[in-house]
Amino acid sequence: MHHVHRAIGRATKELTHTTDIDRLHAIAEGVQQIATALTGLIDVLAERSPAAVTRAGHPDVGEELVRDLRAARGCLTTAGLLLAPAVSDLREIAEGKAPAKDTKRRRLYDDVTTPEPTAATVIDGKTVPREITAAPEAANAS
Repeated sequence: MHHVHRAIGRATKELTHTTDIDRLHAIAEGVQQIATALTGLIDVLAERSPAAVTRAGHPDVGEELVRDLRAARGCLTTAGLLLAPAVSDLREIAEGKAPAKDTKRRRLYDDVTTPEPTAATVIDGKTVPREITAAPEAANAS
């Protein structure tokens, strides 16, 4: 994880010194891949954490921890979806093409950034969408 963190720091520093379209595309694509990879890592954390915190003597923390991790996973999933149009545009520009004005893409962005209200649960005084608090079996069934 330390190496990944350092690589992200180098990429951030590089971005402050470049306007090369190929580098911008490569970094945007890398950010999208990292967001996707992190969702898998969070899935494993959510799977392993309840038993680990129970063995450490804190069984009451497991469910809350899983809810927090599922919320973080949702944010990373959304990040990957939101990055897709930017990665696509940068790729097209790097290939010498002009990105098309895509109304379908615009609708996807609007759908992701302005979701319909969903049923919610109140946890510790905070409103949390029900899909975040649902059991994994229920989430997979829908």
